[in-house]
Amino acid sequence: MGLDYLAYCAPGSPFYDAPSPGDDDLVAHAGTAPEGWRTEMNEQWHSWHPPGVNLPGQGWKIHVSATASNCRSILDRVLGYCRDNAVPVKFLRSTAVLASRNSKYGDRGSSGKFITVYPPEASRLGPILNDLDDLVGGEDGPSILSDLRWRRGPVYVRYGGFTLVYGRDAHGRHVPCITAPDGSLVPDERRPGFHPPAWVELPSVVQEAMRSRESGVLVDFPFTVDSALHFSNGGGVYRATDTRTGDTVLLKEGRPHAGLDETGSDAVARLATERDMLRRLEGAPGVPRVIEDRRGHEHQFLIRDFVEGVPLVQEIHRRNPALPGAESMDPDAYTDWASSVLRQVQAGVDAMHERGVVFGDLHPGNIIVSSDGAVGFIDFESASLADDDRAQSIGAPGFRAPLGWSGRSVDDFALANLRLALFLPLTETLAWAPHLPEALARSIESIFPRAGALIEPAARFLRAPGTTDEGPASPVGNGPRGSALGRGVLSSATPERRDRLYPGDIGQFRSPTAGLEFAFGAAGVQWAAHVTGQPVPRAHVEWLRHAADDNEALGPGLFEGRAGIALALIAAGETDAGARHLDIAKSHPVKLMDGSLWRGIPGLGLCLADAGTDTAHVVALGAALRDRVREESTGAPGLFEGGAGRALFFARLAALTVDDEWIDDAVRQLDRDLGLLGWRPGVEPDARSPWHNPMLSGGAAGCALAAREILAHRQDDRLRALVEAVRDTSGPLCRGMLTHSGVLRGRAGTAMALRTLWRGEEMSDAAAGALRRLDDAMELSVVPLADGGALAFGDMSLRLSADWATGAAGLQHACAVIDGGAPLLPVLSASLLSPTA
Repeated sequence: MGLDYLAYCAPGSPFYDAPSPGDDDLVAHAGTAPEGWRTEMNEQWHSWHPPGVNLPGQGWKIHVSATASNCRSILDRVLGYCRDNAVPVKFLRSTAVLASRNSKYGDRGSSGKFITVYPPEASRLGPILNDLDDLVGGEDGPSILSDLRWRRGPVYVRYGGFTLVYGRDAHGRHVPCITAPDGSLVPDERRPGFHPPAWVELPSVVQEAMRSRESGVLVDFPFTVDSALHFSNGGGVYRATDTRTGDTVLLKEGRPHAGLDETGSDAVARLATERDMLRRLEGAPGVPRVIEDRRGHEHQFLIRDFVEGVPLVQEIHRRNPALPGAESMDPDAYTDWASSVLRQVQAGVDAMHERGVVFGDLHPGNIIVSSDGAVGFIDFESASLADDDRAQSIGAPGFRAPLGWSGRSVDDFALANLRLALFLPLTETLAWAPHLPEALARSIESIFPRAGALIEPAARFLRAPGTTDEGPASPVGNGPRGSALGRGVLSSATPERRDRLYPGDIGQFRSPTAGLEFAFGAAGVQWAAHVTGQPVPRAHVEWLRHAADDNEALGPGLFEGRAGIALALIAAGETDAGARHLDIAKSHPVKLMDGSLWRGIPGLGLCLADAGTDTAHVVALGAALRDRVREESTGAPGLFEGGAGRALFFARLAALTVDDEWIDDAVRQLDRDLGLLGWRPGVEPDARSPWHNPMLSGGAAGCALAAREILAHRQDDRLRALVEAVRDTSGPLCRGMLTHSGVLRGRAGTAMALRTLWRGEEMSDAAAGALRRLDDAMELSVVPLADGGALAFGDMSLRLSADWATGAAGLQHACAVIDGGAPLLPVLSASLLSPTA
């Protein structure tokens, strides 16, 4: 589960959205800035800037942390100091934002940051640090993991940007950046740990803080850490050795005032709960023994027996034949194994209840399976006394009980979901689709014929009142394929918003341009509507045109950038606007473009080739790409980020120029990916090899698509064998079912790739069966709407999405690919719509 998605899941909303800042209670508490000071406010911060103070773009800055109980008092003192000394400052606009940053699932690199103070000159850094320590030193506040503590805290210091400048990281993502001495933008490191840029000289005050940190060793702490197992905002979990006995133990860390749950309890309080519950349960089946708990510096540590084994969630993905990459195991054998696990889990939970304890956070990540099949339980920090009849304060998506459930029924709900998740881990969807427990049970029984007795009680237990065994009519199959999805997408539009038109993935909120681009934004939705023959309201097209015209931050790319927006505008009849955006994209400096189909040279080049307006520029882009990647052998493989996407572009250049050397370049790029994925002709890769990744975004499908494109220009038995290895019998696209539904990382993309690779040929029985299963599984991702439309779950299945990459527009497009011969991507050539040469 991507924990970063949880921050975008507002209670009660069916869509991912930017976290709400709350009611701006801290802005109201601060009052008005001094006369003449400039104020600004964004999604999280409110800033005060004195007149006549010109800050550099980056430098040493100061952070102050706080808790819910002392934040107003600390804010008063720090703002008063900044006002009196003409120091620029910003602070979180509400206690809701502060609570979110300090929550269990908050970003560890941002945790604790409440106030930021910007020294106007480097020489004032030391005096300001000392003055703030005099004012607030020793106050409670979570530690700021990306910074150096100044003396007693809660004052911290780090080097970083003073103004927000976006650039790209090594994976091509939009991230805050600072400027290196050579003028290039490099990521502004905000991850845990003090990471000043190598070129920055540490001031004497920072060196003092460094010496203080290095001298702070744990005293009388008889445990040595062997490895880190997990990190959250509440602290780390470590495998360690007890130096007194030599035993392997588990060391669990709690950070004071951090890792807050919904009741406001911090990680230290939950560690105390876990200690007490484990002692109450000592000797119960599968429950580890507490060794001791102790404090080290400010952090609390719980030490318990180390439970040997692997999390059940990993075992499910290793064994389950319904999931991609599973080891060879037939459905009946898996059902027997799952039955054994369920018996032990049920017995363990029953034993807890007999001792008056509710586990409170039962899910496959908190269940350990040993090498001999025995089951153990971990993470009792959410446990409670059954007599208290408490509701959950923390719970894993897909296993958390609905509002109103409490006490033992919380565990009963999680157990019912576990029965289903052991076979198809899609229980995150059930909260938003009351018909899905029965639909999920039917899908499970179609794959695991002997699982009925295990899952029937769960489906009956979870069925919403008023639903039937049959559930609603298929929303994907109502009328023309995908029409209900198309209606749902358009009805979800919010043209009054400026950041996005249609709800989509959280990627919409991680870039200033993503809400209008092809992957997660309006362009992809409107292109999918066009390719499926659905009219788009004129107002929606105009929203996209105006938003693109007004956004100077757009890059040149296809799925992320102007080129993809241009394709959508041209498809909507806005030919002049689309051509204008292609011209702007063409003018982007090639040296600043990356080599990916997603956002770089190949995507733009293919768009320009389709437009047919400037072959010379397309060839020049190809030459620049050839020079850049000819010797490259590292990086992510696959269609969108790797060599397969570049191979598609080189093959198109061969068609444009009738120059076979471009095919040589295409084959080199394809071979690069195949090496990274572990495929060789005639050698079956290991079951856990990246080759078996069926996602369109990063696995074998992109290689096969590129190979088929190359085969239109050159006969090659090796590449033909590659296509066969991907698309038939036990190939990646025919093995198992992805838990996501979308184009990028889910079932829609796999189905589209499989159908495209058989275009113009009669599918084999194995491939046809796999496509049918993928097609049927779309029903498990679709939620009918009251108006007759439908939407689909986005990635992580926590909320609905309308976008192309993860949501309903992608499923709508997939229906057209499967049924009507639509292109898988907007820039694929005709050779992928016809038989292999």
